[in-house]
Amino acid sequence: MKNLIFVLFTLLFLNACTHDPKEYDITEYQYNHEFTSFQWTAYKYTDRIGVSGTFEEIEVINTKKASHPIEVIEDLSFTIKTSSLNTNSILKNSNILNFYFASLVNSHEIKGTITGYEGDKFSGAININLIFNGIAKEAKFLYQMQGTLLTVIGDINLGDWQGEKALENMRACCEDYHTGSDGVHLIWPDLSITINTDLSTSPRN
Repeated sequence: MKNLIFVLFTLLFLNACTHDPKEYDITEYQYNHEFTSFQWTAYKYTDRIGVSGTFEEIEVINTKKASHPIEVIEDLSFTIKTSSLNTNSILKNSNILNFYFASLVNSHEIKGTITGYEGDKFSGAININLIFNGIAKEAKFLYQMQGTLLTVIGDINLGDWQGEKALENMRACCEDYHTGSDGVHLIWPDLSITINTDLSTSPRN
């Protein structure tokens, strides 16, 4: 009987040691709005000097718990309140709102929905259907995971959403601010976007 018990114990021990470690990955990821930041950077002058800002009011819906980090946001939708623009300058805020956004269709908000992604747990690309100036158009962004930090970056061209007229209004109102040392008055039509979100983790149920 002792021999039988010993054999059974040995078999159980060996079987436990052969399990794939991935089977014990019980972590779930979850979106946390409190630890999310959004930054845009516009460019002026011939040598592309960056001017950065953010929006203080962004509503995010349709996130979920998932074992794969990018799946947390794969159906995410967002609404940006443009009136919450913040460049850390009252004058810049006023000029952008009154001369740029005021010239757009549905100027009070920007909407977007993630429509798909390609990649793995660590990096890849996501597609966002962006509704801006009354136009819906897909834009591609890159994502990268480092620990629990998910970073999404990409560039958009305002011309793709017919934003040239509004950009001309900005150039006209603020010529002194957008004229470089070479005498060229220029605001570039492209924006760089960076989003960082530190995902929460919890044991899988």
